Amino acid sequence: MGQGESTQYGGPPPGGPYRGPGGQQHRPTQLQGSKSYSNLKASGHSRQHNGDHNGHTYGQFEQVGVVQYNVNSEGEVEVRGKVAYHETLLNYHEKSHEEHRREEKELHRRQEILRRKQWEEEQRERAFRQRQAQQMEQQRREQQRLYQQQQNLKRQQWEEQQREMQSRRQQANMQAQVQRQIRQENIHQQQLAQRERQFEMREQRFEQEVRRNMGQRRF
Repeated sequence: MGQGESTQYGGPPPGGPYRGPGGQQHRPTQLQGSKSYSNLKASGHSRQHNGDHNGHTYGQFEQVGVVQYNVNSEGEVEVRGKVAYHETLLNYHEKSHEEHRREEKELHRRQEILRRKQWEEEQRERAFRQRQAQQMEQQRREQQRLYQQQQNLKRQQWEEQQREMQSRRQQANMQAQVQRQIRQENIHQQQLAQRERQFEMREQRFEQEVRRNMGQRRF
């Protein structure tokens, strides 16, 4: 068995360095009496040449709240290595669990931040779409109002043109009527003048006839 290899009990060879998780070395220390460790309980004893061969240590390991061991045999180095290994392993697992809990907590925090940002982004997007819809509706109404104003203006212009054309027609009709009246008046005056001349001519002829008749009576 090479240096640093595990024995059949999972510990290092007697007197050799022990490497736990991560390659960390654990050197055995001098054991004085009893000692307690958390998360592991180890108890055992050894027998020298009285029913056991080679002084091997017998014992058991349980994952409970306290580690307590008593070593009074030649295998105390191996037991110390096993206890140190389990202590290191439990500490490693505890730190690993703590790190995992911290990572989960950090992950949950980041997920919550991400959900919050997504929710805020959705709110901003919804507000933007609402503003955009309101602006589009306002533009549509403004365009409709301008179109209606243009139509009203065109209608007013057309009505004004119609009134102007009607006024011009009325003026033209009035002028034509006046011209007709003037012509009729001229014709009437001409007729009166002609009748007057005819009357004067009849009077002259009558006077001439009277004078002629009177002259004949004298002779």
